[in-house]
Amino acid sequence: MNLQCLGSSVHGSRRLLVSPVHARQSSGGPTTISEQPGRQKSRPWSGRGHNPSQGRDERRGGLRDDWQDERRDERRNERWGERRDERRDERRDERRDDRNGRVRARGDGSNSYSSRESEYSEALKRGRPGPVTAGSSSIGTPPRQQQQQYDNDDDVDNDNEVDDIGDDVDERDTAGRRSGSTAAGPLCLRDTLQGEALYGVFPVLAALRAKRRRVHRAFLLSSMDLTKRKDAGLVRQVEALCTAAGVEIVRTSRHELNLMSHDRPHQGLVLDVSPLEWASLDEFPRADQVMAGLASDAAAHGGGGNGTAITPVWLALDEIVDPQNLGAVVRSAYCLGAAGVLACSRNCAPLSAVVSKASAGALEALQLYSCHNLPRTLLDARDNKGWAVLGAAAGSGSEPVGQVRVDRPTILVLGSEGFGLRTNVRRACGALVRINMAPATIARGSGDAAATPQSQKVTVVRGLVDSLNVSVATGILLHSLINSATEAGAAEAAREGAPEAAALGLRPLEG
Repeated sequence: MNLQCLGSSVHGSRRLLVSPVHARQSSGGPTTISEQPGRQKSRPWSGRGHNPSQGRDERRGGLRDDWQDERRDERRNERWGERRDERRDERRDERRDDRNGRVRARGDGSNSYSSRESEYSEALKRGRPGPVTAGSSSIGTPPRQQQQQYDNDDDVDNDNEVDDIGDDVDERDTAGRRSGSTAAGPLCLRDTLQGEALYGVFPVLAALRAKRRRVHRAFLLSSMDLTKRKDAGLVRQVEALCTAAGVEIVRTSRHELNLMSHDRPHQGLVLDVSPLEWASLDEFPRADQVMAGLASDAAAHGGGGNGTAITPVWLALDEIVDPQNLGAVVRSAYCLGAAGVLACSRNCAPLSAVVSKASAGALEALQLYSCHNLPRTLLDARDNKGWAVLGAAAGSGSEPVGQVRVDRPTILVLGSEGFGLRTNVRRACGALVRINMAPATIARGSGDAAATPQSQKVTVVRGLVDSLNVSVATGILLHSLINSATEAGAAEAAREGAPEAAALGLRPLEG
């Protein structure tokens, strides 16, 4: 709405700008046909009281606000249009410069604007249309019109060219992943791993010694100074084993090692290895067959006992989902001489590098077994195969582990960190064992406010924590059961007067 200042109306001490319509209204004359005498028209200010000027002032203020809004929108649209034109011109210039640069790179100057202008002029003098130049969209079109046509085509083909460029980048990246680099630069070493990243000095050294994994490459910290490390001998052993096995050793930065180990303590060593797999074991062998096999093996070795108890003790894990706890349990089982470790692979932590690191490399040497249904496997071993199944559980109905006598193949079952044994697993156990905890105590104050901390009697409040970590409980229970099995085997051999007792070295485990 365009308003013109044709007059003014004085209302009180305020001076307002009015339009021609308002000027005629203020003068008292008719403005339109509908407002002439004898015609009815509803006015928005009618019926507002005895003051007729009140509605006119409100309407004038509303019209002035509408006019300001329209002007604001017009200025905003103008600015947007200018910005849009500037961006379009910039894209057009960039595409034109890029086109001319490609032509110059090919060494063909006939496609430049000045060359096409001269060719077209020569063609007009000869009376025939100009030559068809590379990149032209029509035959015989003047170069300036061709240039304008190129500029119009730039806007139409802009999106298509962006898509083509994106496809080219994707193709270069796909090809670069095979060679170790992309258009943006070389890939990080983590993206070139063929297996999983095994980190830490002890897990790496154990994996190279056990030879259960396929080793692809070894990554060592490039800034490692062996003169300042206490484990320099172990690092040298890792390098020697890699060299003997023909494994490539790559020196790299700490940042690359952090990426491969996910910021876990790698100690400057990372190994690219194949993952470990569970071994399937849904049924235990018969207990008498196991004992016969162990006896024949001991006889075949000529009495050269290695301190291992004759009666085997297995470990069964029920829903150990924390990889740190699983690694610590495997470490205790390996060091204390457990015959094997069984778990349900569906509800147990996977055999990852975190488990191997927590086990200090014991996972690399000890084979872990999995079953589909742990309660069914335990029931079959207890009822049909002659095994003793002991569940670790506190509370009434459980027996102190120090009072348990192991005289046949035994399976020790441990539950999850938070809830212990499941109901079905507990029912599959033939007996429950526990670890006796220290009795609960209550702290009593001395009543002397002036007493110093040195003079006060220190009283430790016990009973606030009533359970052990599953890995700690595993170590205590396994040590007690294996020690009992060793004592029972030595006593049986001494009672029968068998000469193999001394040769097998059957004696109680110390401390």
